[in-house]
Amino acid sequence: MNEYRKLAHDAQEKFDHYFPVLAFSILGLAVQTAKFGHSADRLEVASWALLLVAGLLALWRLKKTPVLHLLDGRHDLGMQRYVIQDTKDDMQEHELEMMKRELAVRHKRVWRLFDLQLTIFAIGVVALLAARAIVGLYPGL
Repeated sequence: MNEYRKLAHDAQEKFDHYFPVLAFSILGLAVQTAKFGHSADRLEVASWALLLVAGLLALWRLKKTPVLHLLDGRHDLGMQRYVIQDTKDDMQEHELEMMKRELAVRHKRVWRLFDLQLTIFAIGVVALLAARAIVGLYPGL
């Protein structure tokens, strides 16, 4: 892996570990500082649910990441063995191509999950801010 790719990988890995902590921290603070009895109570509880789902998705994605790294390593090792051998076997080539396709599908799923968790997190934070703003701006509601 070249130097820039390793730096990008390390930065993404740090973010992957930081994100669930952020989601659960905001959720915890929101729950602790909640005051009920306003018209925005439902919106606030909905924001809690969204933050919880975003944090759980982040943990689930974090769980899947080592499997992807393992499969990437197996694919790279298979490619090295294939390139080193003098005789090229069609079966090996077919297996490597199938593994490459499977990896592409798995990576795509994980990135879709990443996009989903960020979207849910953003909606949760906006809903929480809106609920708190409604209570602050219109205390009698």
